[in-house]
Amino acid sequence: MILQLGRLEHYQLNPYAIPYLIASVLMLFLGAYIFMHGGQTSQKWAFLNICTTFFLWLFGTFLVYSVREKNLALNYLYVTYAGGCFISVSLYYYASVWLERVRKNRPWITLGFLIGFVFLLLVIMTHWVVYKAEPFFWGYHSRLSLIGGGLFLFFFFTYLFLFFMTLFHAYREETDALKKRQVRLVGIAFFIATLGSSDLMPSYFGASIFPLGGLMMFGAVLTLAYTIIRYKLLDIETVIHKTIMWFCSTVIAILPFAGVVYFSQKWVLKHSPFFVTAYFLAVMLSFYFYLKSVQPRLDYVFRRRHVNLQAVLNRFSSDLAHLKNLRELLQSFVRMLRRGLYVRQISVYLKDASEEQLIPVMAKRVRGLKPFPVDNPFFRWLEKKDSIVVYDLAQSNPEIAKCKEVMTHYFEKVEAKVVMPFVLGGKLIGVVNLGRKENLKRYTSEEVQFLLKLKSPMAIAFSNSLQFIAMQEKLKKWNEELEKKVKERTQELNDTQAQLVQAEKLATIGTLAGGVAHEINNPLTAVLTNAQILKMTAESKDDIESLSLIEEGAKRCQAIIQKLMKYARKSMGPAETLSKVDVNKAVENTVAFLNYQLQQENIELRFQKKEGLHSVEGNSNELEQVFTNLILNSKDAIKQAGRDGLIEIKTSEQNGSVQIIVKDNGIGIPKENTSKIFDPFFTTKEVGKGTGLGLAVTYGIIQKHNGFIYVDSVVGHGATFSVSLPKG
Repeated sequence: MILQLGRLEHYQLNPYAIPYLIASVLMLFLGAYIFMHGGQTSQKWAFLNICTTFFLWLFGTFLVYSVREKNLALNYLYVTYAGGCFISVSLYYYASVWLERVRKNRPWITLGFLIGFVFLLLVIMTHWVVYKAEPFFWGYHSRLSLIGGGLFLFFFFTYLFLFFMTLFHAYREETDALKKRQVRLVGIAFFIATLGSSDLMPSYFGASIFPLGGLMMFGAVLTLAYTIIRYKLLDIETVIHKTIMWFCSTVIAILPFAGVVYFSQKWVLKHSPFFVTAYFLAVMLSFYFYLKSVQPRLDYVFRRRHVNLQAVLNRFSSDLAHLKNLRELLQSFVRMLRRGLYVRQISVYLKDASEEQLIPVMAKRVRGLKPFPVDNPFFRWLEKKDSIVVYDLAQSNPEIAKCKEVMTHYFEKVEAKVVMPFVLGGKLIGVVNLGRKENLKRYTSEEVQFLLKLKSPMAIAFSNSLQFIAMQEKLKKWNEELEKKVKERTQELNDTQAQLVQAEKLATIGTLAGGVAHEINNPLTAVLTNAQILKMTAESKDDIESLSLIEEGAKRCQAIIQKLMKYARKSMGPAETLSKVDVNKAVENTVAFLNYQLQQENIELRFQKKEGLHSVEGNSNELEQVFTNLILNSKDAIKQAGRDGLIEIKTSEQNGSVQIIVKDNGIGIPKENTSKIFDPFFTTKEVGKGTGLGLAVTYGIIQKHNGFIYVDSVVGHGATFSVSLPKG
């Protein structure tokens, strides 16, 4: 059936039809513009198909609303349904292509286009679907039959439902934030367009509802355009807004001169022809110099001017010598590229300290960058060729065929159009990735030559900076190691000094002990012997008590002398022999000896031993004396605290040594006293209740056994003594 246009009087200027005309033109323009920019991919074919079907529906509706004759209206309905029969299927097809679900949905897509084609044939050749054009207050509109029209609506909304379900599932499964936002905005745009399907209500039910299809599609087109520009839908950027702004700015700049010419022409024309000619020549000359000064500034704002790249290179080369560190070098380099080439997206990768991967060190308008291994095939190719790679040209380069997929993946990940490698001494040390330009033009051969001139000095500069950083890291590491060695040596010197001080104390006490043994021990023996003899013959009770006190005092003095001699490592008996000592057994003997006494004073003694504990080389009696002194010291601390006490003893092995820990809940040791408790005669007990030799003797015995003793204490909470003895 052939479309009939009719005469001019058969048409009317219908305000209800204007939104459909505007929306149809915008939709067709949007589809054509997207299709002609950035390559003809399957996604753009699918989008063009959507725009074409919407254009036919909207423009056909505009024609139907604009005619006065019923036959013409029915004739133009064929145009409307040429788009309407395929709208929902086209949407479903586009969603499947965009979201990579074509293989899964191909049977339904094919079936949908076949059914749409069948419905179009039925509309054109029969009245089974559309049986007439009916007038409404806004103009003529199609009327659908009960059965055929009902099936058409069922088909239309079924595929519309499949389209939205595809978007819904993709939105739930998608993890990329940008892609989720794109899916959401596309869904919103076509939901607005779906509201325009209310125009089908008059078609099926005959209801007189205000036609909203044109207005809804206008909103849908704006939402789609926003998604394309703002969130890079279809991988397209538009320069329309910049071109319009540049044009408007230029017009605004010219308006002052146009106003002068317009308002002054009546006055000028009253003068002689010579004056008029001179006046307009002066105006034209002034306009020339004005436009020459203003236009470059406008061009710079909208990135339309040509840059003197050689001047940029010379200026940057002179500044290169004054850059102090890698950060300043990177910032100056990136700033120069962005200002000189109008690069919108740029990233710099440099080799890390391990030289196993390239890491991002600077990025502008690129997010989510990740390191790449140095052995990447594309990097190996760059290292070998040492040449700038322009993505559009590299696609047809046979030399890169082996790593073409890897190269494509890399360019996509870093959002680059040009890659400039830095190779020094045959080794790749870094790359610079240049993305799209702000003026959205391609990189010219002059700009590539500019980058080639820049490549060598920048490779040297980056290499020097990296070597400087490596030297700084080494120097820092050396300083740290030196400080560590100094601290260790200082600690060794402090320990040696402490040992010397202790040795000096031991020598002093040894000398004192020897003098005491000669000067006091013999008289004490005579006093003790005579006291015991007199006690045996005494008859008076008072005399016996007095002699007992003398005997007890003499024995106490002898005990002090013995402790002094042991501290000075001068045994009063035969030479001591060393043997294998079972530490657990020595502790058990001490616990058994003291446990009853401690129980009488409400102090619990717990012993947690490690089974299979290694023996130590030493003297069992002396070690038992160490444990006795530590336990009694803990007992005295608990009594000073005035509480029911607990003494815990634990044996273990650590770092080749046998560990014995004695812990109490006594009064604790003040911090200022912890360095003095092993000194001879130092005591915190009352006068007459302590000699200050118990811990000093303990320290001497442990030193004799090549061991160590440490103390950790919190005032009011108790003290913990740790003894470490080497395994025998």
